[in-house]
Amino acid sequence: MEDEVRNFIMIWASAILCLCYCNVVSVFVRKGMPRLMAMLPVILLFFIAPLHCLYTGHLGLITVFCLSWIANFKLLLLSFDIGPLSDLSLPLVHFVALAGLPIIKASSTQNPTPQNPENKKPQNGRNGQYEVIEKRTRLVVTSMSNGLKSPAYYARRALALYFIPSVYAYKEIHPVVRALIYAFYMCIIIEIMMGTVAMLTQWLLKLNLEQPFNEPYLSTSLGDFWGRRWNLVSTKILHPTIFNPIFHYTSKTLGNTWALIFSVMGTFLVSALMHELLYYQIFHVLPSWSLTCFFVLQGLCLVIERGLLNKFATLRQGFPPPLVFFFVVSTFVWLVMVDLVKQNVDTVLVNQSVALWRVLMIQVGLK
Repeated sequence: MEDEVRNFIMIWASAILCLCYCNVVSVFVRKGMPRLMAMLPVILLFFIAPLHCLYTGHLGLITVFCLSWIANFKLLLLSFDIGPLSDLSLPLVHFVALAGLPIIKASSTQNPTPQNPENKKPQNGRNGQYEVIEKRTRLVVTSMSNGLKSPAYYARRALALYFIPSVYAYKEIHPVVRALIYAFYMCIIIEIMMGTVAMLTQWLLKLNLEQPFNEPYLSTSLGDFWGRRWNLVSTKILHPTIFNPIFHYTSKTLGNTWALIFSVMGTFLVSALMHELLYYQIFHVLPSWSLTCFFVLQGLCLVIERGLLNKFATLRQGFPPPLVFFFVVSTFVWLVMVDLVKQNVDTVLVNQSVALWRVLMIQVGLK
C-alpha cells in the first residue's frame, strides 16, 4: 500500500506540471486542431498512466476518474475554446484545480430560463446533462441551491462508513443484501470524497463552487436524478462534450425529437464506456459490459419517461422521491453488483479501504 501511495503522489505531481503546460498552450496556440495536437500527449498520458501505475480500487479509481475522464474531457473542450477552462482570466492555480479536480465552478448566473428543445439546441446551463428531456415541467422536491453542503452534512454520512466494514464479518449475509449494502456504501463514499475535495478547494483557493451531488434520494424523475442530482461533475462535462454535438448535427437531418433520443442514448453510452474504464482500473480484467447494460437501460427508461410525461399530464407532478432512487439502485444491484458480490469483489474493496485508512493514519501520526 505504501508503494501505491507513492505512485499516486508521483502521478498527481506529473499531472500538475502537464496542466501548467496546457495552460501555456491555451494562450499561445490557436484553437482547433493545432491546440488539440499540442495537448494530445497530455491527454494520452492522463489516459494511460493511472491504468498502469495504480492497482487499488480507491486511489486508482480517484485518479482515473479525475484525469482519464474529467480532465481529458475538459482539455478536449479547451482545444476548441469551450468549457470551464476557456476563461483566459483564470489564474494558473485555478486553472490547474478546475482541470484536475472533480469540481464545478459556479456560473455567474443562476437559474437560467429553460430552453425549449423544439426551438433551440440545449445549452450548457446549470440544469445539466439531461435537463432538455423535461421541458414544460420541473419536478423539484426541495431547495435546488447550488452551494456546497456543510461539513456536518458529510460528517453524518461518514458515520455510516464506520459500521459497514463490520457487516462483512457475517459470512451468512445473502448476496443480494450484501450487494445492496455495498451499493449504498459506494454512493456515500463517492459523495463524501467529491464533496470534501470541493470544500477544501473552495476554502483554499476562494473559488465559488457548486455541489457535486444534490441529495439524489429526493429525485422525482429519472431526468431529475441524472440531470440535477447525481454526480453533477460528470453531468456537466458530458453535456457540452457529447450531448450538444450529437444534438447539433442530428437535429439538422432527423428533427429535434429523434435528435433528443440519439443525444440522450449517446451520452449514456459514452458514460457507460467511461465507467467500464473505471471497472478495468479497479479489477484489471476485461469488462463484463454489465455497466454498459445498466446505463443503456437507464437511457432507454429516461426516453420512455419523457414520452409518458408528454402523454399523461398527471405524471408531470413527479413520482414519490424514494421510488426513483430505489429504481436506479435496484437496477444497479441487479445488473452490476450481484455478480461482483458473488465473487467477493466488494469484500476486497472494503478491505482496501480499511488498509488505506490505516496507512493514512500512520502517515499523519495518529497511529
